[in-house]
Amino acid sequence: MTVVDNKKVFEKLPIVGTQPKTEAEEAHLKELVKVEFYNLEEPGVSMLFPYGSTVFNKKFLFFHGGKYEIPRHVVKWVESLGVPIYKWKTDGDGKMQKAKVGFKPRFSMRTVH
Repeated sequence: MTVVDNKKVFEKLPIVGTQPKTEAEEAHLKELVKVEFYNLEEPGVSMLFPYGSTVFNKKFLFFHGGKYEIPRHVVKWVESLGVPIYKWKTDGDGKMQKAKVGFKPRFSMRTVH
């Protein structure tokens, strides 16, 4: 992906998830960063991610080990995709209950300088 081709598209992309509270935070999230994509779940496999809202969205195709320049809010969203880890625990009455004990990330995006 090149920044020149996608800069206007990136400006239109909505921030998905928790909305920024200040204009400075929004500017920080919309800033373009250089990252390297790693598929931790299936190394070597490329992934196609739809991102955006029903009104405006874009599909990103990331290759394992590929370097991209994308907005920080897209990086945050991709890294948030993961699998919750549950464990059976006993409550005070001795009954077994399922409790969330962690989170296993599926993808990683490392900043490239």
